[in-house]
Amino acid sequence: MLSFRSLLTSLCLGVALSAGTLPCVAAPEGDPSSLDAPTVLVTGANRGLGLEFARQYAAKGWQVIATSRNPEESYDLNKLADQYQKIAVEQVDVADPASVAALTARLNGRPIDVLVNNAGYFGDPADAQLGQIDFTRWDAYYRVNALGPLLMAEALLPNLLAGQQKKVLALTSRAGAFSYNTDAQAPKLPGHYFYGGSKAALNLMFVTLANDTRRQGLTVAVLSPGQVDTRGVGTTGPHIVPIEKSIAGLISVIDGLTLADGGSFRNWDGAAIDW
Repeated sequence: MLSFRSLLTSLCLGVALSAGTLPCVAAPEGDPSSLDAPTVLVTGANRGLGLEFARQYAAKGWQVIATSRNPEESYDLNKLADQYQKIAVEQVDVADPASVAALTARLNGRPIDVLVNNAGYFGDPADAQLGQIDFTRWDAYYRVNALGPLLMAEALLPNLLAGQQKKVLALTSRAGAFSYNTDAQAPKLPGHYFYGGSKAALNLMFVTLANDTRRQGLTVAVLSPGQVDTRGVGTTGPHIVPIEKSIAGLISVIDGLTLADGGSFRNWDGAAIDW
């Protein structure tokens, strides 16, 4: 008698061949109920927002592919993966095309429902203060914050199209929104030319990505987590959002996104943000 996985694989191949499409990928051996669990891939999951994304998605029963540039040094992530068997830790440097290609090869066509491009580079504020701008540093900001999410989305497009939800998100910042920077009442980050500029570039790239993939059924949006104390230094104030609350809000926003929301800019609480 065929095993559950073998039967599913046979059905999968039969449907794909008759439809003239690529064969689908059966889930690995294990609990058959895991076949119904959606899959999310989170970049920069070794700490901060990404780690909390991995924790909350795993607690919801999702299969989580949690990536880090240096998995062997991602102690908190590895500890979380020991707690949740649904978390698989993978290595990737989102700014390195070869590293992204290697990850794509390892995933081997595995369907992905949601891609959360969380990995980012805030850098040292001293690098981009007027009068002392270190112009040798701009490349690091743009490669990680803008090009990295686009590189991941392009490389994993077949995986996303094979998924059920087909959602691609990127965590951005109001620092990259013209509406925020021209609002006299909004608190400003002094300088930060590279960080804000890279997030503005990300925003435009993802609006373009949403337009290019809408006909394929992909929902693409950018999200702001708000001002979150990701380093645990006890930052407080009226604008600070607890990390657990921010990520819970973002997951709720992601859950509710439809194709009609493609190309939108949303806050962690669901409010639309003007570009």
